[in-house]
Amino acid sequence: MVADYVKELGGKAFLTDCNTLYVGSRKNALDHLDTAYVNGFSPLQTGCHVIIGDGLKGTDETIVPIDGEYVKEAKIGHAIMDADVFISLTHFKGHETAGFGGAIKNIGMGCGSRAGKMEQHCEGKPSADKNLCVGCGACSRICAHGAPVITDGKATIDHDRCVGCGRCLAVCPKDAITANFADSVFMLNCKMAEYAYAVCKDRPCFHISLICDVSPNCDCHAENDIPNNSTNNSQVLVFNIILLIDFRVKVTKITN
Repeated sequence: MVADYVKELGGKAFLTDCNTLYVGSRKNALDHLDTAYVNGFSPLQTGCHVIIGDGLKGTDETIVPIDGEYVKEAKIGHAIMDADVFISLTHFKGHETAGFGGAIKNIGMGCGSRAGKMEQHCEGKPSADKNLCVGCGACSRICAHGAPVITDGKATIDHDRCVGCGRCLAVCPKDAITANFADSVFMLNCKMAEYAYAVCKDRPCFHISLICDVSPNCDCHAENDIPNNSTNNSQVLVFNIILLIDFRVKVTKITN
């Protein structure tokens, strides 16, 4: 209904999300799109296209200066910052680290690029699991700073050289590279709020929150609490619905 209303006003709407920092079906844009379509977020069902905001491997980002207390420059998915108007339609639920996952959490974390998510979660330094690493060298080839080093057929990441871009995490074929999540919940919430500000500032924004099927944890979890009237609620709602609108094409119709 939101997308239909936007179209009536002459806007062009699209659904978006950015790639995840953790491994899984939303780690890259192609798998991400498959996940969206399987769970009902396709153009035929929603009336608008899906664009993964930070590109194929989570590296397509826009640096947004905000000079916040904890974040000086937010790393936001490029397509998200290209939109003229921002509308969030949020499933409000519990969250194991944020306390609650509502508009601020979904916008701040969901719109951050992979490097942006690293900045929010930790100091931005991934590590390699030697039990999973096969020494293929994909991480060392993608890194512009020489942080991943292959020794005796296993990768290690030099945190002194690492800048936290997350590209090694995206290319690892064995999911052996993961981010070191910080323990500070307070810092995480502060950074998410400043990232949400970076997304919303300097353009019209509208936010709608739906409190239904409230789950105890983030929607990315496979389990849920009752009541649950969805056959696969954890997956259906995992795609944080963020509706972005580009009004450039028919802006005259809106203003008249």
